[in-house]
Amino acid sequence: MVRKDEISSTEKLLDMIRDNPSRPPTDTPTEPAAPSQKKALFKVLTFQKAIGIGVEIGNRFIKIAKINRISDKTFELLDYDTIIVEQNDPLDTPQNAKALTAVLSRFCSGLKRYDIWCCVASAKVETRCIRIPKLPKKQIPNAVFWTFSKEVSFSDKEMLLDFRILGDVNENGMTKSQVMTFTIPIAETEALKRLFTRAGFPLSGISIVPFAIQNLLKTGIVQTTGQNTCCLFIGRDWSRITIYADGDLILSRGIKAGMHSMIDAIAEQYRYPLQKDMSPPLVMEDRNGAAPDEKDEYYAAAQDYFYRFLSADSTTGSIAVTEDGKPVDIFQTILPAIDRLIKQVERTIAHFSLHFKRSGVSNILISGKVTASPAVISHIGSQLALPVDVLNPFPRPHAFTQKVTIPDRPAEKESFVPAIGIGLSSNELTPNFLFTYRHREKRDRARQIRIGISAASIGFLILLLCGFLWQENRIAAKTAEVDRLVEKRDAYHVPLTQDLVMALYAKMNQKRGLITTLSQRYFSSAIIAEVIHLTPANIQLIALSADMDAHSPKSKKKTESPLVIEGIVTGDQIRFETDLASFMLTIENSPLFTKPVVKNKRLQFLENRQVLRFSIQFEFA
Repeated sequence: MVRKDEISSTEKLLDMIRDNPSRPPTDTPTEPAAPSQKKALFKVLTFQKAIGIGVEIGNRFIKIAKINRISDKTFELLDYDTIIVEQNDPLDTPQNAKALTAVLSRFCSGLKRYDIWCCVASAKVETRCIRIPKLPKKQIPNAVFWTFSKEVSFSDKEMLLDFRILGDVNENGMTKSQVMTFTIPIAETEALKRLFTRAGFPLSGISIVPFAIQNLLKTGIVQTTGQNTCCLFIGRDWSRITIYADGDLILSRGIKAGMHSMIDAIAEQYRYPLQKDMSPPLVMEDRNGAAPDEKDEYYAAAQDYFYRFLSADSTTGSIAVTEDGKPVDIFQTILPAIDRLIKQVERTIAHFSLHFKRSGVSNILISGKVTASPAVISHIGSQLALPVDVLNPFPRPHAFTQKVTIPDRPAEKESFVPAIGIGLSSNELTPNFLFTYRHREKRDRARQIRIGISAASIGFLILLLCGFLWQENRIAAKTAEVDRLVEKRDAYHVPLTQDLVMALYAKMNQKRGLITTLSQRYFSSAIIAEVIHLTPANIQLIALSADMDAHSPKSKKKTESPLVIEGIVTGDQIRFETDLASFMLTIENSPLFTKPVVKNKRLQFLENRQVLRFSIQFEFA
């Protein structure tokens, strides 16, 4: 597991890269990350899912896994590997950077699309499960921020806060939202981003090991026997207890006790062989996780016997000999340290059951180098009275591991949990420190805009399609009508003779005579209606006379004034002449009258007001 001083080592590596920007020479040319830098248009049009590349950077190794995402629920492990770094070299060496570039180039060579995810040290991340009132989506970020700030003090300028909604819970009769929150130093993510960018392979996501295990549980790569699962990682300097409910991380707790405590217990038997029957003194670890007198000869011998015990097939290989020749049972020696871990697990499970109103956990999954010892696994299971298994990311038989060779040793299988688990990541499945809730809000807004534009475009296209279909229907109907008339025309063959022409002429004369008779009958009514319609409100008619016989077509008498109109103009005296002239033009514009002539006009008084009396003659048009 990554030590706590790993970040300082990474910063040293970045400083060296800044001092020497040129890339270290390589013996063989490596493939750059260019295949994934495609144009945005082609990325949109590419429907193949990206290959997942999971990377775990330790202080003595780099583990990597390549996973094919066949669908959202189907995955396939394509390759995995471990790059060993020299034990005496820190992480921030040019050799390590060169090894990272080489292994990524080999794993990403020939891939059109790939997403690189990396694990960061869990000790750098603060995870906490909180509950907030049921709120609208826009108010959730503020509620999470203030609720988390009350429980954990942090600076939003130095720490990055993100969260995931786990679901609704009932608390004291109220429905609340259960939220998993996590914070990470911004400098941590920025340093890791720069490291991968300078290597030519930009990161797609950064997460932690507990979320990598969550990926394994969510995707079904690691099967569980119930809804609640407890994972116990036993590291070198510290251990971590995590509890998952329905595959979601609910509780995570770090303990400053690990394999160092077990090795210290063995070393104490060498330092004080006469106290064999007594419990060895408890050795406290310092803040960096290292035990005092770690490098003395007793500790080195104890460490050698401890790792030899882990590699033994049974407890028979757990007998060591002190300097005075007395045998020491390694398994019995480390039992107190293991029991202390077991008590911490019991307390964590009890806290989980009490605080989260759960029935407890159904099984225990153990990870770490101690998984190489069946005796340790069996003892933990017997003490907890729960099914205990080794966390195995290589299920067999399973379609996930059909294309790779599965390691034989359980400890070697377990060592690839972070790399394989983080390789299963996606922004929808895994919390991503490079893609926080702010990025998700922007993505959701952009998605809503795209959906709105798409809906409007589809509606407009449907409208155009309906118009097109309607026009096509109209055209078809008109075409059918034209075809029917053409057929009717073609079928109508009447021989044109003199008798037919004369008959048609007589019929036309008969219709014309009928129209003339009707016009003569209603001509006077038409004259009166037209004059009344054209007379404005300020002109009152007094008399209307017309010589209808002079207009008759049968009369040979011609007159120049068949129509005489007498009336008066009321209103403003100044406008008398204007109103009369306008009236004459209106009458003249009528299709029935023409040639207006004023016979006479004079001013006179009518009921104490002055009016203009006139007489106008018209001819029929």
